[in-house]
Amino acid sequence: MSAFEHDYTVTTAHADVYEKLEKEKLFKARHHLFTVGLAIGFMHNLHCNHQRDHDILRILTLKDSASKGIIEFFYAFCAEPSDQERWNNLMAVGDGGIEHLWDAYQLQNHIDVPRLLQESKELWKARAQALQNGLES
Repeated sequence: MSAFEHDYTVTTAHADVYEKLEKEKLFKARHHLFTVGLAIGFMHNLHCNHQRDHDILRILTLKDSASKGIIEFFYAFCAEPSDQERWNNLMAVGDGGIEHLWDAYQLQNHIDVPRLLQESKELWKARAQALQNGLES
């Protein structure tokens, strides 16, 4: 089932991070930050289980096809039995990636997304294999 068959909302425990990085104009829109956080979170198998009480966007209003594709791609890899549990896991992974991005920003005072993704390349090979094995079992 597609994530876009539901009226889900992207939520975060890190509204302050979104606000600060948006103010710095490091991302064109919050959904861009979320999808980068989601990719980083999946590559590093990160999860944030803090209370997510800030809405970022309703996915049914999302027009950007690249962001929609990224969300759909990672949603397909979530193995939870219900759609709602799958979505909740996706939000935890996205926030885990946001925490990673924020740590990198605080260390370097900027975010070099291509470098972060390149550093994750080897890690991603093993992570993709583990995800594939999970889908096959």
